[in-house]
Amino acid sequence: MKKNNIPRKQTSSTASIVSIEHLSKSFGHKKVLSDISFTLEEPAIYALLGRNGSGKTTLLNLLTCRYFPDHGKIQIFGEEPYDNIPVLSDICYMRDHLVGFSELRLKRILSYAKTFYPNWDDTMMNRCLSLFHLNEKEIYSNLSKGMQSAVSITIGLSARTRLTLFDEIHTGLDASIRQDFYKLLLEDYMEHPRTFVLSTHLIDEMENLFSHVLMLKDNQLILQESLESIQEKSFELTSNTTFPPFVMEKHILSSSEFLSTKKLLIFDTLTAFEKQQLQKKNITISHLSLQELFITLTKEETR
Repeated sequence: MKKNNIPRKQTSSTASIVSIEHLSKSFGHKKVLSDISFTLEEPAIYALLGRNGSGKTTLLNLLTCRYFPDHGKIQIFGEEPYDNIPVLSDICYMRDHLVGFSELRLKRILSYAKTFYPNWDDTMMNRCLSLFHLNEKEIYSNLSKGMQSAVSITIGLSARTRLTLFDEIHTGLDASIRQDFYKLLLEDYMEHPRTFVLSTHLIDEMENLFSHVLMLKDNQLILQESLESIQEKSFELTSNTTFPPFVMEKHILSSSEFLSTKKLLIFDTLTAFEKQQLQKKNITISHLSLQELFITLTKEETR
């Protein structure tokens, strides 16, 4: 029986917008990222997933040169990003709040952003202002938490950069406004394809946005695959009898038993023939959601 040995999908670097090789970062004695390697393709919408403290924000800060790696190599658009203004001006990294702009009016903040991002789109800016009911005359510090998140979204979408990084950008937004944001992001992505990386804990809510998934655990990248590939091999099998031998050779994530009911979560392919064999034995086959897979893969070991 194979457990927790998740095969990674290797992607070609020929169309990569970001290339990370053996990246490591520590703060003092605390290792945050350890020997991370991956590529981001263009265009795509990536989910960046991990429990609190898994290194998501550190990784985004490394991509934007706010931090420097202890080891490893970062290339963006085929170049090293450090002190590289053309590269950095085509990356937009937004969190749920802005630092250093507390006493400025929103109109001044957007004016500053417009001068930094050469592909700035006023039409998108005005669309966001209307959608989120933002008043340009408001002082930033007077805005609610949700409205401050909306400002970050406005800048991130209006910048139209080749690489856009959103770190828990939806904090403070109510459910209805979040849905408006997801719809707007997807529409803009379809009209102006580019690469987004979305760090989030709202996995079920945002799953339909993602084309690819990056997942971090214990300082390491444990999964990098397309969402389509993940969905094709994430299964829950439920049975009141013994599982056939071929199932026990799959990559089994977890197993449990309650009374006479046995349950297996697997991350592997099932052929049409194998599915027929399971159905003949009255074994129920269902797909795991991305959130269910995330919870299973990142669950802390019981000590």
